[in-house]
Amino acid sequence: MTLIISGIALGVWGGDQFTKWLVHDYYALDMNAHYEVIRGFLTIHHAHNTGAIGGILSGNNPVLITLSIVALALLIAFRRSFVTSHKEHLLALGLIAGGISGNLTDRVVRHHVEDFLILYMGDFQLTFVFNLADAAICTGVAIYIIALLLPRKKNTTAPQADSAAAGTTAQPK
Repeated sequence: MTLIISGIALGVWGGDQFTKWLVHDYYALDMNAHYEVIRGFLTIHHAHNTGAIGGILSGNNPVLITLSIVALALLIAFRRSFVTSHKEHLLALGLIAGGISGNLTDRVVRHHVEDFLILYMGDFQLTFVFNLADAAICTGVAIYIIALLLPRKKNTTAPQADSAAAGTTAQPK
């Protein structure tokens, strides 16, 4: 279980850092310049964010580093409470941990978070400027909540399979 979560988190962290490297270092995109990728849907807009989503707590990098470390520590310490054997929970926790780790790396190394994506619906801006780590955190939270809300079918065939494996037949009560 921990290996699966760690693998997902590492994949998210690596993908996040790679895309930020592309925007900041490889292509060296100008700050605040707009590059329309898909007209009316996706724009690349390179920005530095010293706050949280939408610039909340801007300039409070030490506070956000501390909050990120505490959030990761709580996810690790209480992962068995958050995660069941359901694949959705493993995926959600891996996405959240990887996203937090990606932005935490930026805050420690660059002293800001590299953001570069904006989603539109026609001319209407749907999102603040964000990055892959932000998308992973939001997606992980959404998957986790949806998985909690959806009813689960109980496995009614397991007792019969166990009886058959033991060479007995299940008798009705």
